[in-house]
Amino acid sequence: MEPKGLVLVVEDERAIADLVRMYLARDGFGVHVEHEGTAGLAAARRMRPVACVLDIALPGLSGTDVCRQLREDGDWTPVIFLTARDDEVDRIVGLELGADDYVTKPFSPRELVARVRAVLRRTSGAPEGRPFTVGPITLDPGRRAVTVDGKPVQLTSTEFDLLARLMGRPGRVFTREELLASVWGTRRTPAPVPSTCTWLRSGRSWAPARPCCARTEVWGTRSMPDRPELTQLLPIVRRRPLGRTLTARAVLAACAVAVVSVLVTALIAVPIAVRAVERQARDSLEQQVQVAAKLLRPRLGSGRTGDEERLIRQLRTEEIDAYLIRAGEPDRPGLPPQVVARVAAGKNVNTVRPVGGRPSIVVGQALAQGNGIVLVSPRPTGLRRQVLGIVWLPLLAGLAAGLGAGVLIARRMVRPIRNAATAAARLRAGDRRVRVPVEPPQEAADLAYALNDLAAALATSEGRQREFLLSVSHELRTPLTAIRGYAEALADGVVAAEGAQRAGQTMLAEAEHLDRLVSDLLALARLEAADFPLAPVRIDLAALVRDAAEAWGGRCAAAGVVLRVDVPATGVSAFTDPGRIRQVVDGLLENALRVLPAGAPVVLAAWSAPAGAVLEVRDGGPGLSDDDLAVAFERGALRQRYEGVRKVGSGLGLALAAGLVRRLGGTIEAGHAPEGGARFTVTLPPYEPRTQA
Repeated sequence: MEPKGLVLVVEDERAIADLVRMYLARDGFGVHVEHEGTAGLAAARRMRPVACVLDIALPGLSGTDVCRQLREDGDWTPVIFLTARDDEVDRIVGLELGADDYVTKPFSPRELVARVRAVLRRTSGAPEGRPFTVGPITLDPGRRAVTVDGKPVQLTSTEFDLLARLMGRPGRVFTREELLASVWGTRRTPAPVPSTCTWLRSGRSWAPARPCCARTEVWGTRSMPDRPELTQLLPIVRRRPLGRTLTARAVLAACAVAVVSVLVTALIAVPIAVRAVERQARDSLEQQVQVAAKLLRPRLGSGRTGDEERLIRQLRTEEIDAYLIRAGEPDRPGLPPQVVARVAAGKNVNTVRPVGGRPSIVVGQALAQGNGIVLVSPRPTGLRRQVLGIVWLPLLAGLAAGLGAGVLIARRMVRPIRNAATAAARLRAGDRRVRVPVEPPQEAADLAYALNDLAAALATSEGRQREFLLSVSHELRTPLTAIRGYAEALADGVVAAEGAQRAGQTMLAEAEHLDRLVSDLLALARLEAADFPLAPVRIDLAALVRDAAEAWGGRCAAAGVVLRVDVPATGVSAFTDPGRIRQVVDGLLENALRVLPAGAPVVLAAWSAPAGAVLEVRDGGPGLSDDDLAVAFERGALRQRYEGVRKVGSGLGLALAAGLVRRLGGTIEAGHAPEGGARFTVTLPPYEPRTQA
């Protein structure tokens, strides 16, 4: 049978690559297989295949880089991505790079072959037709050529088919499902239609002078994609009872402080004002009594005269009563005896005493020979009312100022808290890019720093978790793909009788790989549990190392790796769980074999040290940098760094080894090996026999 053409398969998993090769070959295609991205790109440029089947996670160049390089070279060979990455973003990126189809693992080999045939039909077996023009665009279905204003335009197969579908019926509205079924041949591809339409109308590689319209509409939705913050902030925009918000409480507190300040001011200021008025009245009365004493001094000894009467009448007009004391006797009754006695004794008087049944200011001036003059003025009343009448307006102004200042200060104080609450709501809604502006006071700045650090930590943690889940998903899908594919191949008769044993061995190896991965996940999940099973006993670590070397000798020999054992003949006593420490050794050897080239050494060593029993695994592989050593035991860290550079695992092995050693009471350290690669040193507690008292 004449081959239908050469299909290039670039897949780093040999079992899957062999499975795809068998099915394509059975369908009549010639197949060339590469296991590394750089070699795959060179083969595509050299062999000019009719189609390329690319894995994305390839050592060297990734599948997306290979596709990008081909498109930049002007090579529009159909590309089908075959990968474990099933995220919608990965699908859209792959299709927008120029891929013609996207298949996720685990997959059906029959479906993959059907998709290859469908892609080739679209690119080489389309029916002939006459060119037709819509606006400035001319499309020739026979030559699968497109020109804009007479200039040729390079489109991928998918873009050409989509444009032909739209131009074939100008003005018609197509649903997404119709385009998926007619162009992509499926109804399950996740949303490449709007992306491709956007590319076609964006003018990325073509800019018509008279642009036509390819319009994409979304019906039946009430979302607001350009304002996501509106939905994110809805949980905190709600009505709250008065007095329960910090702003209201701060304003109420400011008002209370202002009211208390006004009351205290009034309680202190009014008595002070009253005393000041009284003092002024007493000082005035004292001046008047001194003047009166000077006038009446020469006349007090000669009896009452007309001058005295006139002075008394004048003082009475000012509501002042005058009492004349001659030889110790007042001219009329009413004065308190104490006042009379004091004046008669030659002492002046300035006091407040009841006179005539009412409080009065009494000021007396003593003269010679027991004479004197006493002036009595009613004590001022209603002073408090008068003072309050004077100061009430300033007090109210102060209260209003306190209220206004309280509102402004409260808003200023609450603004950082509102910003923090808004940021917290957006964090809860999943926005990890939100940041809180840092502003005084210091407490608000500390809160902003804490929330910003939390957002950054969440973004980092979720990024690592996402990468970890992607890596675990890839590791789970790869053995599942091989198991399912070979089972389907056996069922379809693609594997001949002589190849059944090899297919069974491949399925068994992939099942064991899947079992190890699931066991590692379970162990890692249970590692911190209180009931994690441990059975520490006294063991000979040297014997355990020799047993592990015997078990791994076959795999090392098959990979061309030189396995050496370095243990003392006397043995190495340790107190640990032999099953768990063997799990650590197996994990470290698995990591070493994954990256060791043929001829490189791997060393298993054990010895006794003052700190305990030491177990070491060294290799002569590519090793780790100093930056790698700092994150070597973080889950998925090294996988993220070296994916696409060299062969990587699930990212669980070193994290699980570190956790197991920690639970066993030991320590693990990563470093540089004298053989040129990586060194992992495990120190376990020594065996200490119990002594009987």
